[in-house]
Amino acid sequence: AMAGALTRSRRQVGAASLGELFHQADLLNSPVQAKMHALFEALGVGEHQPCDVKREGRALQKLHRSYDGAAAWRRLCDLCRTSIVFDTPQQLVQGLDALASDPQVLLVRVGDEKQRLRANYDAAALSGGYRDVQLAAVLDTPETRAQPPDRCRINSDSKHAL
Repeated sequence: AMAGALTRSRRQVGAASLGELFHQADLLNSPVQAKMHALFEALGVGEHQPCDVKREGRALQKLHRSYDGAAAWRRLCDLCRTSIVFDTPQQLVQGLDALASDPQVLLVRVGDEKQRLRANYDAAALSGGYRDVQLAAVLDTPETRAQPPDRCRINSDSKHAL
């Protein structure tokens, strides 16, 4: 699924300030949630769990913990986010295929550190046994084309241990 993913800067370039970035996320959140709900309802697998825009306090914590520098806020690429939970690993694969083949969902390449289903990920040591697939995407619809190309994060995981 990631073979055709876009390679984009890991920085937000469409906002002039952190406040503007949050405003963009607020505008994009409803279309992102509606798209994911419709996609997985039509597919018949996966449970869409909509998310609010990341809270400012949590975003500031991430800035100070993970990023450095005056323009560190430009590295925040997960203010809009959503989750899809699948009953089986096979449904997870179906869901990832559906995302990858949807022309309105442009997947953006992310690092291996975001792929907690990979064979060499030590889930017991690094995440208390939790595993998921984190994707970054740009939603390309007539409604979202009027906005700067902010990314959203899609978390996909299986309800059962893999």
